[in-house]
Order: sequence, then structure tokens, then C-alpha cells
Amino acid sequence: NLPQSGIKVKPILSTAKEHKYKWRYTTSSDVPRRWFAKEFDDRTWAEGEAAFGSSSIWNGANLISTPWNTSQIHMRRWFRLGDVTPEMINAMRFLLYHDDDIHIYINGVWAASKKGSVSNYIPFDISYEAKQTLKPNSWNLIAVEGLQDGGVQIMDVGISTFSTIRKYTMTYPIRTTRKSLLPAIRYPLSLPK
Repeated sequence: NLPQSGIKVKPILSTAKEHKYKWRYTTSSDVPRRWFAKEFDDRTWAEGEAAFGSSSIWNGANLISTPWNTSQIHMRRWFRLGDVTPEMINAMRFLLYHDDDIHIYINGVWAASKKGSVSNYIPFDISYEAKQTLKPNSWNLIAVEGLQDGGVQIMDVGISTFSTIRKYTMTYPIRTTRKSLLPAIRYPLSLPK
């Protein structure tokens, strides 16, 4: 999974691991064709905290807040994107924890699909077209469809920026009491990209 060293991860839209946030959702098989569109009115859908799933999942049981045990789930969540730069938007990736298939939309535009399941949170690319719809200092919509074939299940999605940490070396001369100069000592300095 997640990158360990040399990568700075900054949550933009938290997962249930960081914060128990709410989604509008339905487990009905009768959903409108454009359920993921911004103009769709989801006020009749239930409201529940993430993550969604079955408590029998071996390493995600403490994440599950809303039971989900049907073959599908449709989820919608509005989020306010702060003052972000185009570079920050370009560095955004989903953080996914899903079992089984997942399809994600941002502001009504397809953003990602992944089949199968994962056993923990993984970063996953957001489509270029979906990134182009993200509006800084404005409300944005994420919509998720989860499909389940059987067994344990979980659905949780967040967005984070991923940036590398550049390492620079700075040289500092050291003076002695004899007024001579010892060889310079190099100190690594880590700065975010």
C-alpha cells in the first residue's frame, strides 16, 4: 500500500480512519440512471457514517459505522474544497478501501473504477476529466457505487494529495579555536515538493 518514505500525504477529503463523516446512501436496486449527477436530489436517501460494510471484515471492523450487507450501495457526499492550487489538484489521489467493485464520480464525471477488493487503504488515480471539474473554494460532489458478489464487504473513499519530499544537502563550515577551517559537514534537509 501506502507509500512509506519520501512521500507526504495530506488529506483533502478524509476517510473513516481519520474522521467519521456522513454520506447520503441507498442500498436499493432501483436508482435513477444519473444518480451521480450534481442536480440529482438525494434528500430521500438515508444518511449514515462511513465506513459502510459488514463488521466481520478482519481488519476493518473498527472502521464500520453503517451496516451494509446487500449486493450494492450508492453513496453521495458533498465536500467543500478549500483554497487549492492546480498543482495540488494534480497531486490528488483517492484513498480506497473496498470489497468488492467500486465506481467513483466527481461532480457527475467518471473518476475511477476498480474491480475486486483490497485489504487496506490504497492510493488510486483520479481521472484527468474528473480533476478538471474540481472547483477550489466551492462545494464539490463525490458519488460512489459499490458492488458485492459475496463474503465480507466494506466501502470507504477519501482524497489526499501525494507529494514527494526532496532532500537537499546544505554545507556548513565549522571553525575551530585555531582559526582554521575543518572540513564541511553535510546535513540532509527535507523539504516538501
